[in-house]
Amino acid sequence: FGTLASMAYRFGSLPMAERAFERTLVLDPDRPGIRQNYGKLLRELGHLDASERELRIALAQTSDDDSRTRVNLAETLVALKKTAEAETLVSSVLAREPKNPEALGAKGRLLLAQNRVPEALASLQQATAGSDPEPFIELAAAYLQANRVADARNAATEALRRNPGHP
Repeated sequence: FGTLASMAYRFGSLPMAERAFERTLVLDPDRPGIRQNYGKLLRELGHLDASERELRIALAQTSDDDSRTRVNLAETLVALKKTAEAETLVSSVLAREPKNPEALGAKGRLLLAQNRVPEALASLQQATAGSDPEPFIELAAAYLQANRVADARNAATEALRRNPGHP
């Protein structure tokens, strides 16, 4: 069921992924990686309280250096407007891994939620260091929020250059 859940999630069949994650965790509840992905899926489905619950369980089940679970919990907390705790989680990851692109992106989204746009832009710019197009899309959206249209166009163009088929 864990493999089915991951494949369904990856290919956009979110309801099937949700059922497969639930079934996997009923059969084997001590699976922090599966639970972390399930929490992320629940956030994407808008089930924020359930996402927070699953990610807190995953955090308790994992090691102190699990950055991914901390970043995902922070993302859910930002969506729930629990920004102080989200900031603590993201800061703990960045203290260990200052160039972690997921944490830098989360920090940028957190700062945007706090309407700290210049700081958010700096963090999102740092998150674009990898080859993934997603940070460029988020940076483009932040530039639009800052009314920097030319910079937004450049960031979006770079995302498309890195992944020409990106929707």
